[in-house]
Amino acid sequence: TSHAPPAHLEVLRRHGECPFRTYLERFPLRLEDGALGWHLLPEERERLLRDPEVGPWLEAYREHWQTMQFWKLWERKPLNLRLDGVRREGDIIHLYRLLPQGGEPDLGPRKRWTEWYALGVLVERRDIREVHLWTWPWMGRPTLYRRQRSAQLPKAVEEVRRQVEEAYSLWQQGAFRPTPGNHCYACGLADICRKEEV
Repeated sequence: TSHAPPAHLEVLRRHGECPFRTYLERFPLRLEDGALGWHLLPEERERLLRDPEVGPWLEAYREHWQTMQFWKLWERKPLNLRLDGVRREGDIIHLYRLLPQGGEPDLGPRKRWTEWYALGVLVERRDIREVHLWTWPWMGRPTLYRRQRSAQLPKAVEEVRRQVEEAYSLWQQGAFRPTPGNHCYACGLADICRKEEV
């Protein structure tokens, strides 16, 4: 059990799906596959720019990534946000959901909380006029998913806030039992899971 807050908001979301998986994901159980992808930025930027396939693609979208902060941890009490990508242009904030190659946008309020939560916080700040939410698959083009100009929040923000409140309450109870469901089909921890015991 643990009463420490989750590392970031998506850990809390996954806890709602299966607390046991969330507990095990704290430990590095899988090896990296060595594939080129977002996880190499910004440290491997120069190597990626020299790659014959990746380099021209990155150059085509330089205005998006050049000033972007990748994997930005936004520390907030009690829950941190880990933003895939964020950049600022004056009073406009751009939030990026970085997807794997061929990945489809996964910004439904049940599948992804971070960007909606951040949008809700940022749009209420006086020094920010707009928040732009982008989806961007590796080797694809960035697509503007939503432009938020006013403090009249989309329903997804309110839904995520409600889910966060409920999930954090459960997290604080400290239980990490397996919760079988459809998410089990995509889970890589089946060989050590004890869902049959539940």
